Amino acid sequence: MKAKPSLEQALCIVAFLGIQDRQIPLHSSLVAERLGISTSYLKKIVQRLAAGKIVKTVSGRVGGLS
Repeated sequence: MKAKPSLEQALCIVAFLGIQDRQIPLHSSLVAERLGISTSYLKKIVQRLAAGKIVKTVSGRVGGLS
């Protein structure tokens, strides 16, 4: 059984966050670059993860994912 690419990307995002310092948000552009996806596609995935309370988003100049 093959997983959807968005599910694979979501799991990678959660794995990235798992090894990050929780006090420092991870910039979305960095995550998109590391995964080789566009920032707009990443934002769609992150919105769903945030709605499910799996990740937390922080807006602003020093914002990102945590």
